[in-house]
Amino acid sequence: MFRTVKRTWLAVVVAVFALSLLTGCASEKFPSKPITMIIPFSAGGANDMMSRPMIPIAKDILGQPLSVSLMPGASGVTGSAALLNKPADGYTVLFVTEGPLTVLPIVQEVPYQRSDFIPIARVNTSGMVIVTGKNSPWKTLQDAIDAVKKEPGKYAFATAGLYSTPHMAMLVLENEFGLSFKHVPFDGGGAANVAVASGDAALGAPNLSVCQALLASGDLRALAVTSSERMPELPDVPTIKELGAKVSAEPWRGIFVRKGTPDDIVKILRERFGKLLNDEKYVKELEKLGEHLGYLDGPDFQKAWDAGYEYWSQVLGKTAK
Repeated sequence: MFRTVKRTWLAVVVAVFALSLLTGCASEKFPSKPITMIIPFSAGGANDMMSRPMIPIAKDILGQPLSVSLMPGASGVTGSAALLNKPADGYTVLFVTEGPLTVLPIVQEVPYQRSDFIPIARVNTSGMVIVTGKNSPWKTLQDAIDAVKKEPGKYAFATAGLYSTPHMAMLVLENEFGLSFKHVPFDGGGAANVAVASGDAALGAPNLSVCQALLASGDLRALAVTSSERMPELPDVPTIKELGAKVSAEPWRGIFVRKGTPDDIVKILRERFGKLLNDEKYVKELEKLGEHLGYLDGPDFQKAWDAGYEYWSQVLGKTAK
């Protein structure tokens, strides 16, 4: 009897040890195949533009190629939810803005919770550029404010989607200056810019990376920026705080994996994406787009994300439409 029990326990110990070895080997081999990055917005938007410089340097730093999968829809909800349908193995990550994971869970029903996502790295924060079309009579933001106050609800602003980063910037603008616009959401920043440039919408608030070419061509005119300081690329364009706003609007972009991803894989992804994002080649390409690295590692990003959620929980009760 004693020998039988002893053999049984010995077998259990051997099995557990073997399993731990297998698990360790699996961790050491990660990643052993390409990694897919879901972007829940359309082509031509800021996330798409900022992902492209990652691809040429990803294999050397991540250990495997990085491919991008654009999944626009429902202001980023479609692609964000799609991550949760993938295995929790680290081979699919999400590159998303603050809207789908911070704002939308506050203002509407979404098919996920914030706890379903694990932060890998914050890529950056960036202010928006308040723009109007080349044929607009508005030369300054004050011109726009005066016109909108005279006829509330008459003028439309175009954004990359409901509660996208441009929409969040415009909500701050409405709240700070007591304005009322009609909101025209699109599935991406590129389409929103076309609407403003053509005069179909009076204002927009794109990222500089998305509107830089149209500003250079003169099809769009910059009236203000929502960052806390003037942008180096637009030194003559004032901030909204200079014009009387009490706050700035600088939403973040970050990389996540789904809940349930093993801790050792999360650690590897955090380390390697940290190296990728801080790589000199990537930083220079960001700057060419008019963006600047605002890297935070996973734990610090979690703290910033939580603080942002508290802020918007308070603000959106007043400004959400």
